[in-house]
Amino acid sequence: MEPDTRPTVSTLIASYVEFCRHVAIDARDIGSVKKILIANTKCVDKRAVYGALFAGGYLHWQHIEDTAGTNSIGGFDACIALVGFLDFEGIEAKYKVAGAQQNLVYLFRFASDVVACGLPLSMAQVACAALLANLQGLAVLNVLEQYTSRELGSATHRPVCALAARMADYRFGTAEYGASLVWLLRQCAVRAEFAHELQTFFTQKETVASAMRLRHLEVGSGRPRLLDKLARRPALATREVKGDAMDGFQNWVARVRFPNTISQRLKRRLYFAMSQPHVDHATVVGALANAALAPAVLRERIARPEESVLCEVLEGLEMRQAPFAELTQFMRSCFRAFPQKDLRELTFPVYTQLYIASYQHGDLWKSCWTRVHPLLSYQVIRDVEEFTARTPFNQHALVEILQTT
Repeated sequence: MEPDTRPTVSTLIASYVEFCRHVAIDARDIGSVKKILIANTKCVDKRAVYGALFAGGYLHWQHIEDTAGTNSIGGFDACIALVGFLDFEGIEAKYKVAGAQQNLVYLFRFASDVVACGLPLSMAQVACAALLANLQGLAVLNVLEQYTSRELGSATHRPVCALAARMADYRFGTAEYGASLVWLLRQCAVRAEFAHELQTFFTQKETVASAMRLRHLEVGSGRPRLLDKLARRPALATREVKGDAMDGFQNWVARVRFPNTISQRLKRRLYFAMSQPHVDHATVVGALANAALAPAVLRERIARPEESVLCEVLEGLEMRQAPFAELTQFMRSCFRAFPQKDLRELTFPVYTQLYIASYQHGDLWKSCWTRVHPLLSYQVIRDVEEFTARTPFNQHALVEILQTT
């Protein structure tokens, strides 16, 4: 019977998603697997390797540098599972052409030593072993023994010990290691199975979040009694629909009369845009909707937005660009009262969500804030209100975030 690898894969996916959140990249893009490998590789110039493989795109290097020496992928099992999702199809033929080139001297030496030590690995397996051997925080002897014994189905302690001894004599520099890493990552693709695992992870996460929201409403509201309703609203039977009910999401959608082709996601984002008190609605809505739809949306103003819809949209926003000036000021000004433990757990997407939450209507910003992060002390409230009073809201950044996430 094969061992159950589900717990290992689940842990790997969770670590991968958390890493993507911290460095402000898209976790749903499976190409980000190569980025987490680069961030956790030792003996290379990570910025140079990243620049050689990816043209442009923001990456929060400060987080990577602050966590240098630790492995954000996980332990042996998680790292072996990750390289298992890499497909090196056709690498044998490519290696015969490029393997002996001077800039691939590390890979050429490593592959030669694998053969010399009696490990019957394919070139694809050699590539995975080379990646594992250069992941930070892992003992080379242990990770290579675990990987090769699983791949070959037999004990490999003796040949791996011989291989590790040969590797101890390597005298390569960062340029040689980096060139081999770039070549290896160019030859591989991420298997579709990884995308399936990601989809399963996000589906489960959204299901749990939805259940928790419903539970929160049940606990917070309870079951209303008819007598309480009559006491609060004596004219309930004859009163007109207005205020919060009139500006609720469903009523607003009915008033706009959206075409059937408009997705629920876009409707919610347009509702969110129209609920913002500090933006030019024509500009924001014009960036999200086409010219035919925008006038109908702009006609239906929102004075009292529905809190639950704002929070759902807010929780789905992510940061995939360099922090804009106002966000940097917000991070410096509004979190001085946060404990260090909480500060270490905050990521750029969370900072961004809290920044946008701070500019919501009246006291509604406090509810939106606590949905993103539960800590909201008196000092934090004071700092946030002072900051928003003196700092105009960055409308351009909001438009970019709504368009790209």
